[in-house]
Amino acid sequence: MTSLLLAVIYLAFIGLGLPDSLLGAAWPAMHEDLRVPLSYAGILSMIIALGTVVSSLQSDRLTLRLGTGRVTAISVGMTAAALLGFSFSGSFWQLCLWAVPYGLGAGSVDAALNNYVALHYKSRHMSWLHCMWGIGATTGPYIMGLALARGAGWSAGYSTIAGLQVLLTLLLLLSLPLWKSRPGARETAPASASAREQRKPLSLAAVLGIPGAREIIIAFFCYCALEQTCGLWASSFLHLGHGMTEERAAGLAALFFLGVTAGRAASGSSARPAGAPDHDALPSRAILRLCKDLGGRLVTVGSDAHQPRYLTDHIQDACAILRDEPGFSAIATFSRLTPTLHAL
Repeated sequence: MTSLLLAVIYLAFIGLGLPDSLLGAAWPAMHEDLRVPLSYAGILSMIIALGTVVSSLQSDRLTLRLGTGRVTAISVGMTAAALLGFSFSGSFWQLCLWAVPYGLGAGSVDAALNNYVALHYKSRHMSWLHCMWGIGATTGPYIMGLALARGAGWSAGYSTIAGLQVLLTLLLLLSLPLWKSRPGARETAPASASAREQRKPLSLAAVLGIPGAREIIIAFFCYCALEQTCGLWASSFLHLGHGMTEERAAGLAALFFLGVTAGRAASGSSARPAGAPDHDALPSRAILRLCKDLGGRLVTVGSDAHQPRYLTDHIQDACAILRDEPGFSAIATFSRLTPTLHAL
C-alpha cells in the first residue's frame, strides 16, 4: 500500500507540473488571438503566482483540517477547472479571472505533498518527487506544441491538459483510503478539534524564525526567478527573435524543463551513497558500536519531536538498531537521575 500511495503522489506531482509551463508555451499564439501586448503574459503570471503564495501560506491549516489526501484532490480539481476555463476564454479579462483558481490550486498541493513526503519517506524521494514535476513541466509544452501543429489552437492544448487533470482528480479521490491505511497515517488524516488545538499551524513569523529559513527563502526566490523567466518567455523569444514557428518554439522551450528534470533525477540518485543504510541513527551506528566496544552499557532512546504527536515516532526502530547492530541487551529510562533497565 505504501508503494502504491507513493506512485499516486508521484502522479500528482506530474499533474502539478503539467500546467506550470503551458502559459509560456502558448503565449506567442494566445497574445495574437486575443490582440493584447506580448507583455501581458507577465500580468497573468503574477496573478497565478499570487494565488500560489496565498494558498501555500494556508496549506498547513487546510492539511490539518482536511488531511493531505483531500487537499491534494481538491487542489488538482481546482486546477483542472481553471485550465478548462482557460480553454474557453475569449478575452484577456476572462483569463485573469481563471488565473485565480489556477494559482490557488497549485500552492496548497505543492506544500502539502512536500511536507507529506518529507515526513514519511526517505530523503531521495524528495528529489524524485520534484523530478516528477519536471516530467510534467516538460510534457506540457510538447502537448501544447502538438495542438498548435495540428491547427487545433492553444485552447485545445489547455483542454487536453484539463482532461488529464480531471482523470488525476478521480484517481486521487479513489486513493483517499490509502492515506489512512499506511503506517503513520494519523499525521495526515483530518485532525480532531482537540488535535488542532494542540498542534496550531505555524505563523509566518514563526517560520521565519526557524534557523536557515530566511536563507532558503532567498535561494528559492532566485531559483524561481530563473525558472519563471525561462518558462514564460523562452517560446516568445524563439518565435519572435529567431523566427521559429509557434509549435517548434513551444517544443524547444520544453528543453529547459528537461534539463531541470535531469538534474533532479541525478540528485535523487545521489541522495544516499551506495551501500549506506536507508536510515541512520543519531549517533550513528558506527558510534554506537564504538560505545559498546569501549564498555558502554547505559543507552536510551528518544525522538527529535517538534510536536507532541511525534514523541513516540520510530522508537521501536531505534530499539531494533540498538539490539541488532551494536548488540545492546537493554535500554535505560531515568527518574531523578536513577536509571531503570528495560530488556530489548
